[in-house]
This record gives sequence, structure tokens and C-alpha cells, in this order.
Amino acid sequence: MLSLVASPPFCAKAVFAKDLDTPLRQAAKVTKIHRQRRRAQVTSAGVEERACQACTLTAEVFKPFGQVLSAIDDSAKFGKDDAQLSIEPGQIPRFYIMRLPNRGLVFRKVTNHKNVTQCLGGLGNEPWYIAVAAPELEAPTIEEVTCFEVPPGTFIKLECGTWHAGPLFEDDDDDAKRDFYNLECSDTNLTDAESVGFGKEGVIGRIVPPS
Repeated sequence: MLSLVASPPFCAKAVFAKDLDTPLRQAAKVTKIHRQRRRAQVTSAGVEERACQACTLTAEVFKPFGQVLSAIDDSAKFGKDDAQLSIEPGQIPRFYIMRLPNRGLVFRKVTNHKNVTQCLGGLGNEPWYIAVAAPELEAPTIEEVTCFEVPPGTFIKLECGTWHAGPLFEDDDDDAKRDFYNLECSDTNLTDAESVGFGKEGVIGRIVPPS
């Protein structure tokens, strides 16, 4: 394998300007602030593997893509700390536990669902990872993707149209599987799933966990 090593990736602290009044402008700011320095590897197939540093998950930084949610008291009334869901009229919600194989932290494409907000969370005690891009983008490039580590006890809600790859995890056991809960619609993956691959760019992404 031929490898080309550049500066190590990094994730800077997000600082939002007061005039960022639209999700698109917020997403653009996040992308700029979290511009990853890439560590490139060129495989024997001529595909460049780019390292994407996973950022610390906070509500502010994740806002252009969705919500970050965690446990609240059972007596709490519905409010801003609850998932703000959106489902097209006539759609049937589907909440299920999906068992995913160990695919590592590599992603080759991102997918979006325009007609429903999607909620994802892990059932175990280990962190997991997701790559996202702003919903306003028509066909995001790998440079417009931001990666996050999701800690245990936390779940995320993706806004309608948010591009994503994951949940992803890495385990020493190639045959390992992990369980995640997923809230979407009954036909989301059949009628409301658009994917964009990075094949034309000749690249794939690899998420690098925080050190």
C-alpha cells in the first residue's frame, strides 16, 4: 500500500457569530471551523482515504444538523429538551432496535431523509460515531462532512434532510454487532432515502476518534 501522510487532523472549538440566523449559515460556519486537516492514504485501488477527526458532541455545534438529547426527569413537561419531531401526514412512525455489524469507521457515502426527522441512539455503554452534512446541501463533498462521537446515554435527532453516515463503531472482533434504536417511518428506506457517494472524488472517509 502506498501512503502519503500529511499533518494530523484536528477539531477546533466552535464559535458562532451572533448573526448566524439560518441553519445553512450555521452549517457553513461549523464546516469552516471544523475544517479537518487530512491524513491521506492512497490504496492500491487508487482511492484516497481521508481522516476526519471526530468532534466533541455539543448541542450548539450539532444544531445545524439536529438535536442532542439525554435523560430528563419523568415528571418534566414537554419542552425544548424533547426531540422536536417532524413526520409527513399519513406516514406511519417506525421505532425499532437495529443490530449493526462492525463496519469500522469508514464511510463511502452519505444519505438523507427529506420527509422525516430521524432519531438514533446506542443501547450499549460504548461511544459510537456519525458523519453528517447540512440538509441544505444538494450533494455534499467529503470536505463538507463533519464527524461526531456520540457518548453513551445520549441520542441524536437528525433534521429532515440531514446527510449522514452511521451509526458507526469499531471493534477488535470483526464479527461484533451492536444494537441501536432508530425512529423513522415505516417506508423511509424505501421511498425517502437519497444517497451521494464520494466515488467521483476518488475518496472515502475514515473517522478518527478524539484522543
